[in-house]
Amino acid sequence: MNERDATDTPPVPPHLFSVVGSAKSAFGFIADEWRYLARLAAPVIFLQIGFSVGYALFKDWRGTPHNNFEFYLWDLPGSIMMGWFICSLARMIVFGEKLTNLPLRDIRFMQYRAELTRSSIFLSLLIQAVIVVLMTALGSMMDSLETLSKAEGTESVPGYMSGLIIFMLVMIFWSARFLVTPLLVAVDYPIGTFLRQARGFLFSLRLIGLTILCAFPVLFVFNLIFALLIPDPQHMTDIQLMMVMALNKPAYLVASALINAGYVFALIEMLGRNKQI
Repeated sequence: MNERDATDTPPVPPHLFSVVGSAKSAFGFIADEWRYLARLAAPVIFLQIGFSVGYALFKDWRGTPHNNFEFYLWDLPGSIMMGWFICSLARMIVFGEKLTNLPLRDIRFMQYRAELTRSSIFLSLLIQAVIVVLMTALGSMMDSLETLSKAEGTESVPGYMSGLIIFMLVMIFWSARFLVTPLLVAVDYPIGTFLRQARGFLFSLRLIGLTILCAFPVLFVFNLIFALLIPDPQHMTDIQLMMVMALNKPAYLVASALINAGYVFALIEMLGRNKQI
């Protein structure tokens, strides 16, 4: 069973997408479907808040600093649920599919859909792990560079270190296109076909611009509420810290929903609407 024509490939040269148009479509879709999406997201938010609070209490009890990879492992159940939510969002945009209209009696389709969902979640977890490792490595490099500069009493950067940092930043920038691969897997679109269309740095630049455009309003509102509720972040009480965590996860989920909806609409525009993504 397949929901696409495997022989139907996008035209060449590659089609780019409208950043503003994709963001506008994402905001319009989320605004139209917010009631259903809120019900879909409720268990995701509760699970993520619970594990975030648990991790904060654990670190406070141990008296050890925050560790990115340790937090990634703690937040794994929440990340799995987030992957399921994003997969459901992508299929809803492309196929109009909701949990309320699934053909539950069609065993072959349900098994096929479950396989796509598992693959999409696994790929999203893998990408998150790679991001954590890269950011940790980049942070360690910057710390080593600062230590080396202090030891030598100079502010100049060794050539090999600056070259390595620039190379990593360029690779991270180019690799931004892989952020959309879980969405492609969710709707069973071949990743290889997409990568042939997403050549060059211009696609990554547009994708990053779309990410900023979708996330900025949510982050702006969250920071505004944060500033009103907690005027002195340096001296937060435990209650205020819990409040920030309770607000942070819904804001992160709304931003993720907008960003991934924008990605889906961008892919539809880029790869052709008649190809179901």
